[in-house]
Amino acid sequence: MERPKWVAIATGILAIALGVGYLLLVQLLDYRGGEFLPAPLDTLSGVGKSF
Repeated sequence: MERPKWVAIATGILAIALGVGYLLLVQLLDYRGGEFLPAPLDTLSGVGKSF
């Protein structure tokens, strides 16, 4: 019964490491700058119309 305990601990450590790595990646990409602008309204108005 010792092996499943270590597998659970290793899985938990891996999950935490992946979560922290993801957060760091998002922060790095956000730090690079650039404004988040919405899509132009004229492009959205053409959705659903037949041409």
